[in-house]
Amino acid sequence: MKKIILSLIALSAIAVSSCQPTTAKAEAEKQDVYRISATISNQNITDFQEDAQGYIWIGTTRGLNRFNAHEYRQYYSSNDSLQLPGDRIQDIFMDSRKRLWIATTNGTCRYTDQDNFCQIPINVPYNNRNGHQFIESKDGKIFLNMVVHLCVYNPETDTFNRIFINFDPDKTYKQTCYIDNNNCLWAVNPVSIRCYDSRNMQLTDSIPMPQKITYSYMHNHTSLWLASKNRLFIFDTESKRFKTTPEAISNHPILSKAAITYIHPYDKNRLLICTQKHTFLYNHIENTVIHEKENGFPFEVPQHGIKCMYTDSHKNLWIGSPDQGYTVRYHYKERFNSNNYLRSFFHQKSIIALDADSCNLYISTLKDGMYIYNLNTKHIEAVNISRILPAQNTENIIVRHIYHDKDRHTWLATNTNQVIKCVLESNQLKATSIFSVPSVLCITQDRNGTIWAGSFSQAIYALKKGEKVFTPVSLYPQSFFTFTPTLRPLSNGEVWIASFANKIRSINPDTWKIRIPDISRADSLACIRRSKFIPSVLYEDSQGDIWIGTSHNGLLRYTSQNHKLSPISGIGCTEICSIEEDMQGNLWISTLYGLSKYERRTNQISNYYASDGIGGNQFYDRASCRLSNGTLVFGGTHGMTFFNPVETPFKYDVPLTFENLKIHNKLVYPGKNAIIDKDLSYQPDVYLKHSQTSFSISFAALDYSEYERIHYHYQLEGIDRYWINAHTNREAYYANLPTGTYMFKVKITNEDQSIIGEEKQLRIIVKPAPWNTWWARCAYALVIIGIAGTLIHSWRRVRIEKETACRAEQEKAQEQKMNKTYMSYFTNISHEFRTPLTTMLGSIRQLCAAPGQYSANRELLNVLQDGILRMLQLVNQLLDFNKLDNDNLGLEVQQTNLASTIKRIISFFNINAQSKNITLSIQGLHHDILYWADEDKVEKILSNLLSNADYFDKETKKQLYLDIYDDSMWLINLIENMLSVTRLEEGRMNLNISVELVDDVIQEALRHVDRKKDEHTITVEHEDELLLARMDSRLIVQMVINLVDNAIKYTQKGSHIDIRTGREGKNAVISVADDGPGISDEMKEHIFETFYTGTNKIADSRRSLGLGLALCKSIVNVHGGEIKVSDAHPHGAVFQFTLPAGEVYLYEQTTDTGCGR
Repeated sequence: MKKIILSLIALSAIAVSSCQPTTAKAEAEKQDVYRISATISNQNITDFQEDAQGYIWIGTTRGLNRFNAHEYRQYYSSNDSLQLPGDRIQDIFMDSRKRLWIATTNGTCRYTDQDNFCQIPINVPYNNRNGHQFIESKDGKIFLNMVVHLCVYNPETDTFNRIFINFDPDKTYKQTCYIDNNNCLWAVNPVSIRCYDSRNMQLTDSIPMPQKITYSYMHNHTSLWLASKNRLFIFDTESKRFKTTPEAISNHPILSKAAITYIHPYDKNRLLICTQKHTFLYNHIENTVIHEKENGFPFEVPQHGIKCMYTDSHKNLWIGSPDQGYTVRYHYKERFNSNNYLRSFFHQKSIIALDADSCNLYISTLKDGMYIYNLNTKHIEAVNISRILPAQNTENIIVRHIYHDKDRHTWLATNTNQVIKCVLESNQLKATSIFSVPSVLCITQDRNGTIWAGSFSQAIYALKKGEKVFTPVSLYPQSFFTFTPTLRPLSNGEVWIASFANKIRSINPDTWKIRIPDISRADSLACIRRSKFIPSVLYEDSQGDIWIGTSHNGLLRYTSQNHKLSPISGIGCTEICSIEEDMQGNLWISTLYGLSKYERRTNQISNYYASDGIGGNQFYDRASCRLSNGTLVFGGTHGMTFFNPVETPFKYDVPLTFENLKIHNKLVYPGKNAIIDKDLSYQPDVYLKHSQTSFSISFAALDYSEYERIHYHYQLEGIDRYWINAHTNREAYYANLPTGTYMFKVKITNEDQSIIGEEKQLRIIVKPAPWNTWWARCAYALVIIGIAGTLIHSWRRVRIEKETACRAEQEKAQEQKMNKTYMSYFTNISHEFRTPLTTMLGSIRQLCAAPGQYSANRELLNVLQDGILRMLQLVNQLLDFNKLDNDNLGLEVQQTNLASTIKRIISFFNINAQSKNITLSIQGLHHDILYWADEDKVEKILSNLLSNADYFDKETKKQLYLDIYDDSMWLINLIENMLSVTRLEEGRMNLNISVELVDDVIQEALRHVDRKKDEHTITVEHEDELLLARMDSRLIVQMVINLVDNAIKYTQKGSHIDIRTGREGKNAVISVADDGPGISDEMKEHIFETFYTGTNKIADSRRSLGLGLALCKSIVNVHGGEIKVSDAHPHGAVFQFTLPAGEVYLYEQTTDTGCGR
């Protein structure tokens, strides 16, 4: 089971280590081949192109730029084959399959979805790689114009292959190609034009040019416009004939004589024609030419030279220069105020009043007077107020309101409490009548021709047809203060009147009867929720609904069919200024902040601001009108906002793309098996490791304008509960994402928070850590199961061992109980024997003591007495054994002479030994042996041993005697070692240090080693026979004895024990080696510790108390030496210790020679 668990743990470790990131195989760090910059890479613009995602690519003479309306991603050439082949961009082309091609002076390439480039080899001689122009035929063939070569793209080999050996037969080295509607390829050089069938590239026609061509342009794939220095030729590619140059061009005083440098289609009917100094707008439908400075030119031409132009999908015009970068003319500006002349004339003039008739637009400003704009001649004429009011100071006169009645009269309300009736004569207004009316705010006319005027008072004023004076009509006699800013005649003939802080009134034009329209109080309270009722404008639409513009309460609608008044939500500002209906039935509402459109069909509101091109955000009350062609005009502080809703597309979707992914603030590049496999704009899945959870994602709305009008909102599903409004910030940051799959979403809104683009999503997968994967969990489960199995197995084994030990204890207890029973039995018998023996002993002693006994009888009595004493001793031993078993036996220890005790006991056994022909001999008892013991107990032991001698044969007895001797010596050595260790550790041993011959000390020790030394081969080797050492010889002898005895004890019979001596530096080295089983590394660390016995089995099965080697270490330490143990080879152990070496000095004298230390 242990092996299984170890295998499982090893398998888990290998599996975890295998999923660690291999830095050796990590993706190589990418070169800095592009960078992000706020400025373009070079001011010399060569080309523009919009890709499928909405990015604008800008080519320069130094690098390629991808523009996202905020910053430029710049690409340069490098040694990497996945980057641009050259920095000088010649052409950028997007084919019908939405692939982006780039031609440089050093080769061509194609942009890939991994944000790099695939270089396309060009198979032409002399290693010419100067790509000039890409052309695509109707059947999808891609041609590369290299001026002197024409190549076609082979998709199978991914190469450009040459078609003609000589594509420039005239050696002009300047050639441009076009594809016409018939799929023919036209090559234009300065001296000729040639036509090829693009299917087989056969030359079908060649036309020489009468003048040297400096510029060419193909219009609508049907005609070639060929410009020389002072003339324009138009060649029809279908009829293959030259066409007459349009009169508007040929007769133009400037354009007819200028050299055309560039032509670009402005829209489907107009062409922009550029010369060195001028720009013209040619309308081929109307056959007109407008100079850039003339009225009707759509935009302001930049001051720099024009090298190239491009119109993107949103109709923005990009104009590149050779030295000043580029300029953009944004189309959103042309959706409103497309008349550049009219817009620029009233720019920053506050227009407070507007009205129009069939031919003229009347405009009143706050400080710049009044103007008339002729809709036919497109001419602006200032109104001379002094001619209208000759007797007054006209400098401070302001026309507050302008109204045209049915009789073609113009009514002007001024700030001088006057109403002026005028007629138009020779483009100037002439006053026919002047009326004095206080503070007129508005003027209108009912069906009967009556002129009504609202004023800054409790009354309104009416002028019937033919009358000379305005009649006041009291509406609110009870009102303390009010004013009437708006009046509106309705389709039913009534005139509605809206006044401050009062209910709306309706006047019958015939009877002048006043009534209050049926509006419920609940509706009024629901609509007028803020402040008072402050009306600004009344308007009736084509469906009969009445619209009420208010200040603070927004736009209200009154439905005449059900008499319901309801508020309209969604208007960008609640301060309503004016209302106009377009020809499609939609309402346009100007406010104090922005312009709003109410679409009748869908009931949806769209809001427009200065950032959308309306010119400004703040409009004036009732300053609006609709022209006869449907154009709507509104006046504001910025000037004039005018547009035709039918002709102008308004809101459009803005492309939204993901830009960059950064991990730990480091840009992530796409690649195979990388975090992303495509550029982030292609919305690839993002795979993050567990250590890559701090990241940021940037995004951009490709809205090309002068304003930051896009607001960004993002949400990470699973992390963000709500959408986060980032305003104009284009980057989101996240950190410490848990493992899982997330969906990052981005959407954009404009200033009024309405959605103007689709929502984009990016899937993010955070991978788990290696130790948190499913296979790691499986490995953990296997390890846990293995450990649990081991624990269960160990628990069962321990339980079995406990049960076995319990049974053993029970058996032991049973055995002890039986022994106790037997001992009690023998003890009782012993007591029974003891009484008669004692009686017999007393009687015999009396007989021995009686006088008159013969010596023979006395000797027999003495023998009998000794026998009885012996029996009495046996009985006493049984009693003592019982006491010992019950822990009741006490010892009386005293110092005793062992030799005399043994002699006395042996003398008791001489008679029995002689009768049995046993010879008792005594050896080693010639000297006194003193020891501490209980003499009585020792006598009992020896008596028992001698008594048992009769029961063994000679060999057995000899072995027993030897065992007794060994045990005695073991006991003596044990006591000696314990005493020595204790004295050395307590410092109570006095050392007798002297210089001794090492060989003598070893020989003395060998004479006292274990008696079993003869069973082993002991050898002594000396490197120096006269090796001396400083030592206490008595202790070193004991130490050598311990080491040799240890070797004898732990090795089998016949082993070799080698004792070696030598000298290392200032130390004498002594080693004792054996070839026994050796000592494990674990035991080596503890072998010199006191009472450590290890697990090695003693060869003679004797016990060890772990004192010998501890004593050796103590002896070596007090001598200043070291002792260590190591392995012998091939097996065995080596104990080596060092002692300070002694020195020998020789002295020469006249009589003798001596030696000393």
